[in-house]
Amino acid sequence: MNQIRSVKYTKEYLGIWDSFVKNSRNGTFLNTKRFLNYHPQGKFEDLSLLFYKKNVLISVFPAALVKDKNDNNMLFSHPGSTYGGIIISNKTKLKHVDDIVKKLINFSISNVIEKIVIKLPPRIYYKYPSDEIDFILFKNNFKIRKRDLTTTIFFPNFRKNYNQLMDSSCKRAIKSAKNQGLTVQVSNDFDAYWKILTQNLKKHNTTPVHSITEIQLLKSLFPDKIQLFSAFLNGKMIGGTITFLTTTTIHTQYIAMLYEFQQFRPINAVFDFLIQYGISKGYIYLNFGVSTEEYGDKINWNLFDFKESFGARGILHELYELKINKCDKI
Repeated sequence: MNQIRSVKYTKEYLGIWDSFVKNSRNGTFLNTKRFLNYHPQGKFEDLSLLFYKKNVLISVFPAALVKDKNDNNMLFSHPGSTYGGIIISNKTKLKHVDDIVKKLINFSISNVIEKIVIKLPPRIYYKYPSDEIDFILFKNNFKIRKRDLTTTIFFPNFRKNYNQLMDSSCKRAIKSAKNQGLTVQVSNDFDAYWKILTQNLKKHNTTPVHSITEIQLLKSLFPDKIQLFSAFLNGKMIGGTITFLTTTTIHTQYIAMLYEFQQFRPINAVFDFLIQYGISKGYIYLNFGVSTEEYGDKINWNLFDFKESFGARGILHELYELKINKCDKI
């Protein structure tokens, strides 16, 4: 007998939800409602769910209802974040995950949803093994529709094999930056950095995902988890990266520099600083972010080569999809 029941999220569950995510084995602060609620009210139709076994919360599913290009209803986890996923507790077992996925399918059928799309967190964010989710999605006919590739440094191995993993050209660039008087530090001057970032992205005919107002709001909500690491030359900010800090991982959300100062190698200096910072603080991974576009259809080879020169290697970031038919109800 299926003992799993689902409850649609309402604001009364905010504290329960965020506490569960904090103590989950595969969730991060990006899955909390405190983070997701920075989006303006009405931007997404929230269809997040909580799953209980009897009276014990065993999973949450951050999701929203959106339209695909054919105007079909799509349950997406999560359009307002880098990843969503089925977030589970340390005690959630394989059968529970199977029941949860079947509940999701039936919920979608009952709400005239034609497609479920789930972008799972990459495994580097997991605090404990959680591949039951991938396995059960596969068993319930979900398909991997898109794959991004992110580049990541694994600190425990990197510390032992620094000389073998980092390219000699990268080491020379770091040394050159230091010799030219570049310094790196944690900064709170998000306004100055946003001007650099906006100028960078304008060259590629794009804009930051977050506005400066949004990133400052998120910084105020998560002061210890969102940090700006900046490179300075004679007191002038010339580059940097905004990072999201999870339990296991330092993730570079935005990377930018003033191109007229490129010869000073500000990004090399910032990444070197982050490596030393991550090791000293006990993080397991440093994630430089994806170097693919359009969900993996395009590869930025130069960007991959730059990140790999530090010793970073590829980690998959996968998007699962299930097209719903009425006969799928189980």
